[in-house]
Amino acid sequence: MKNANKAGLVSEKLKLALSSYKAGDVHKAEAACRQILAIDSENVDSLYILAILADQQNDLDAAAKNFEKIIALKPDYAESYNDLGVILKRQGKLDEALLRYAKAIVLKPNYAQAHFNLGNVLKEQGKNNEAVAQYEKAIALKPDYAEALFNLANLLRDQNKFDEAQSHYKEVIALKPDWVEAHVNFGDTFKRQSKFSQAVAEYERALALKPTDANILSALVHYLQNMCDWDKIGNRAETVLDMVRRECEGAQPFSILGIPSTPADQLLCARTFARKKELNPSFSFSHEGGRQRDRVRIGYLSSDFHQHATAYLIA
Repeated sequence: MKNANKAGLVSEKLKLALSSYKAGDVHKAEAACRQILAIDSENVDSLYILAILADQQNDLDAAAKNFEKIIALKPDYAESYNDLGVILKRQGKLDEALLRYAKAIVLKPNYAQAHFNLGNVLKEQGKNNEAVAQYEKAIALKPDYAEALFNLANLLRDQNKFDEAQSHYKEVIALKPDWVEAHVNFGDTFKRQSKFSQAVAEYERALALKPTDANILSALVHYLQNMCDWDKIGNRAETVLDMVRRECEGAQPFSILGIPSTPADQLLCARTFARKKELNPSFSFSHEGGRQRDRVRIGYLSSDFHQHATAYLIA
């Protein structure tokens, strides 16, 4: 096939692949990309479309392989390192993802998204100070980067740096006033400081945006109870209880203990809440048996993993 004809056919097939992709016709888009690669095995555009299609179908191995092929063909293309890092992170390969993000930043130092993604990996690895530094770099490069501001605020909140966290939550809300989680987390910083009136104000805003959210409503009722503001509670406690009985996800099991409810309601709330939690089926407890001891040893198991009043009482 002559080069001119070859280029024309590739261009035609690429247009078909893109239009099919935009139309949501995965099979047609994939077939067009395969036809392009049969003509030109080094066509980066078709490899990229195949990687995106594989990602959308949750075939992460195929997506990673296609991004790796692109990197082999274009080793100075920062975006492909970043995209591969995203896939590797989703596969739980944090160290490998970190290396790809770092490489993307070396190639393109002003790449805000790569700094943001690197911050996310560092946060998952528990390297919070390093994560903060990456979020700050992303924001310096892109001051209206709401997601980076939000993640930075969350980290600062968890480090008890409430004033800094609140400042960033305000920036997020100014950029995205309808972001429910930003209002909730902003309110949570006030709750942690026992500033319940400010917490309530943010939860009220979040509830106005998402009125059927059982988690927000049950938390709001709990904070109003802390303030003894019975007028504002009104019929909200009954609404939370109705949500629990309809098995709406989100209501907090401990919050419902402060609402007039039956043991059956409380058990149903706990079961509904627990359904969302992912349990590792391979996890099991084991102990050595048969050894004689002078005293009985009691272990107290709690999900809180911090200094706990019950642990002190039985110690």
